[in-house]
Amino acid sequence: MTGERIFKEDTVRDCLSLMYSCGMYDYSGEFAFKIGFPSKSGATGAMLIVIPNKLGICTWSPPLDGNGNSVRGIEFCTLMSREFNFHIYDAGLPSDSYKIDPTFHKGGDQERHLGTLIEAASKGDLRAVRLAFSLNGPEFINLGDYDLRTALHLACEEGHMNIVRFMAANEQLELEPRDRWGITPLDYARKAGYGKIVLVLQAAINARQKKAGAAAQKR
Repeated sequence: MTGERIFKEDTVRDCLSLMYSCGMYDYSGEFAFKIGFPSKSGATGAMLIVIPNKLGICTWSPPLDGNGNSVRGIEFCTLMSREFNFHIYDAGLPSDSYKIDPTFHKGGDQERHLGTLIEAASKGDLRAVRLAFSLNGPEFINLGDYDLRTALHLACEEGHMNIVRFMAANEQLELEPRDRWGITPLDYARKAGYGKIVLVLQAAINARQKKAGAAAQKR
């Protein structure tokens, strides 16, 4: 909720790998094969379940099976994996799979493309951002998500200088959009402590303001 990073990416990867390979005691292999997502059970009947990049769930039901796992927790996971494409390898199945994709955008093509753009900016994928710009134009790049956060907001929050430089160099792209809380990309960069990004973005904003002032004087 606060945007504060708790674990490093490597830590998350390592924990999920352990949960997937041995988080369910002696049932881990069969769980990975049949159900297919990282989970960790405890002797109290609790289960921690992670659907990577989608959601996290904790279940609690004390009765245990012979492996020390929650009976109802296992059944819940089985039904969930049967209904939704949450198995780690479901992503490679044909699009006509009977499983439901709960992350599928119900909006139009623009909403789906915008989600792809903002995710690319958050990961520092400059190639994808350039492609989105060339295919959809600057007005599309300036759009925000449901919280009015733009690609530039995410790039500044995650510290991706390559994205920031690309957007700062294009005068058709907005550098000071505000999300629904009134926060600008520059504010996010300052809060995250990305000093170099702050300098680059502030310099670009100042240059644009100076140019606009000079143009106004000529008029």
